[in-house]
Amino acid sequence: MKRKIVYLLFCIFSILILLKYLTASGHISNTEIRISPHPYGKNFAFTVTDDPDGNKFKNVKIVYDFLLQEGFKTTAAVWVKNADKSNGWPERPVTNYSYGDTTENKEYLEYFRFLQKNGFEIATHTISAGNDYRKDTLDGYETFKKHFGKYPNMVIMHSKNLENLYWGKDIFTNRFMKFFAGLLATNPYSGHIETSKYFWGDFAKDHIKYVRMWGTPSINTLAFDPYMPYHPEGKRYVNYHFSFSDGFNSKIFNKLLSDANLTKLKKERGISIVYTHFGTDFVQNSTLDPHFERQMMKISRDRSAWLAPASTILDRLLLLKNISIIQIDDAYLISNCNPERVTGLTLLVPQKSLYFSAFGKSISPNSDSEIILGDIEPFQTYVLYNGQPILQKNLTSILPKTVTSYSMKSSALLPKDPRFQDIVAYDLDNAYIIANSSRHAIRDVTLLLDKTEPLFTPDGTEIPVNETGSISIGDLKAFKVYLIYKSKSKTIQFNDIPFIQKPRFFLGRFLVFLQDANFLNPKYWKR
Repeated sequence: MKRKIVYLLFCIFSILILLKYLTASGHISNTEIRISPHPYGKNFAFTVTDDPDGNKFKNVKIVYDFLLQEGFKTTAAVWVKNADKSNGWPERPVTNYSYGDTTENKEYLEYFRFLQKNGFEIATHTISAGNDYRKDTLDGYETFKKHFGKYPNMVIMHSKNLENLYWGKDIFTNRFMKFFAGLLATNPYSGHIETSKYFWGDFAKDHIKYVRMWGTPSINTLAFDPYMPYHPEGKRYVNYHFSFSDGFNSKIFNKLLSDANLTKLKKERGISIVYTHFGTDFVQNSTLDPHFERQMMKISRDRSAWLAPASTILDRLLLLKNISIIQIDDAYLISNCNPERVTGLTLLVPQKSLYFSAFGKSISPNSDSEIILGDIEPFQTYVLYNGQPILQKNLTSILPKTVTSYSMKSSALLPKDPRFQDIVAYDLDNAYIIANSSRHAIRDVTLLLDKTEPLFTPDGTEIPVNETGSISIGDLKAFKVYLIYKSKSKTIQFNDIPFIQKPRFFLGRFLVFLQDANFLNPKYWKR
């Protein structure tokens, strides 16, 4: 009882501190042209990450058969093996396993392999439902790879497993928050502590791309967390965190998928990554919950919905962090600084606007104020004109996040050659931009520099500068744009969420706890 009183006091104190952050917005400010997070003009994205707690094959199969039939592609987390130890502390042997089905059930395993072949993502909910020592965890991931052909892209940590990474009080890096969290989260989580028998952080760093973390009761996960996926500062063994919208059980899931919320999700052009347990109460007497079925069918039959596994959605968000929009007078340069193709790139533009391609073809937005550029190749730049298709020599407003403000020194950047009269060159504070504004390729372009320090491509590859202070760019194709950095820089923006936003994230997760634990029910305090 004393522990619950301490917990209540902590919660009240936290709410008082965090209330002032409730109005803090995680939205990125609008610009004239923006990039849609969805491909090919889709208006919203929806997926589910399902934890295996309480899974019984015959029930969960009913849910997934329905999802498969309706065209959903979600993420299913599995346990690889039956737990032989309890989770949390003190640790006890498990003598009567009852957590839920695992891949040790051959029928269950074959079904989830079937789902994987049909586009579903298979993740882990840790290796088992109980504490796993390092050897057990590593052996479990090798078994997973044997079952599904590769290591999982994602791990969703289970409850009180002591091998959880940066769990309990270690969710926080701030000493003050750690202290208060430690009053309640007393389990010695140590998957990230190298001296622990539960340590497996090195494997996670090498093979696990995404780890689920913060949550919100709201349906639009992206509005709650516009930074995802992001690399958490001070957590070297986690590559990227992402957030979720709470659909803990069928009651909470159905509430989340109300008609009003679905309208809101679509209107906000949002992304919903819902966390749930399909093995709880979605199936009763071999019958799927009719309200769940009805609301999910509304999503699956909406042609503007993007249905994909969680990792696929996060992969795209990561790529879009490395798409830059540069405005030069009336020309917009949309550059893919990724070493891989971005498919179905879609721009959000002002209504009733008119643009032109590099070759003068007019481009009008559709009824949703979208221009679908389509696939954009690695390091390709698409030029979109708001007026006559003539590239001018005055850099204005929008610059890539990794490029700081500019100063004009371009006269010394190019050799005096009449062939180069259509090349625009800018010397920025931390980068050079070289663009061919003509309709024809220009051969053997050379950039003249006043230093011999190495330069770097957007993906961090070094470009050596010769002794004379020049570099050869080679042939510059029509409307081709080069972005060259003066110092080594990874252009993908995966930094931690801003410190001022962290209380808002914690409050969102706390509200999820209240909802899931039925915390406000007086019966909770009589446990």
